[in-house]
Amino acid sequence: LTKNEMQVQEVWALNEEMKGELLKAMSLNHEVKEKDGIHTGDPTEIAMVKYAGGQLHFQQVKEIPFDSDRKAMTTIHEKEGKFWVITKGAAEVITAMDKDEGRKKLIKEQEEKMAGNGMRVIAFTGKELHELPREITPETIEKDMHFIGLAGLIDPPREEAKNAITECIQAGIVPVMITGDHPLTAASIARALGIISNEEQRLVTGAELAAM
Repeated sequence: LTKNEMQVQEVWALNEEMKGELLKAMSLNHEVKEKDGIHTGDPTEIAMVKYAGGQLHFQQVKEIPFDSDRKAMTTIHEKEGKFWVITKGAAEVITAMDKDEGRKKLIKEQEEKMAGNGMRVIAFTGKELHELPREITPETIEKDMHFIGLAGLIDPPREEAKNAITECIQAGIVPVMITGDHPLTAASIARALGIISNEEQRLVTGAELAAM
């Protein structure tokens, strides 16, 4: 449905200092490979690495890969004898890791604003440790974090997909979109493509579908 050409549209942090930390986190927490100026890997990660303006040379000592259950990925980097833990993933998951309850509402409001504008929102959080636990697991590492910021990316709809959807509707076929996107992002893309044309058409989350 979309071009799979992700671009960072907007970044948001609590202040300017944290915006700098966000760019550092974007340049470190990824699995993108670069050779002769060509990036390979996940389009979302490539877009963020390019936006952050290159790589920082902090040695990565450990990675907890992304998985769809916890919706997060963590990398650990050694920096001047300390360890910088960076976690990125779905905003609701990252926000839940944060120590500060007071700012969770603010983060959620910003995430929904970005998602409502059709952006896919990736959140970053982190912390510094003097030493690592014996076992590196999500349970031992991904807790008591300090929120860093949000990256909002767009993936423009494909014009030919929009035309195909129009033809389907004209032929009496009802198109249904299934996506891993935030519901507000999904709705924005669905409207741009003509899948949603009125308020009666429903958005159903995976949790709601499982409960039916």
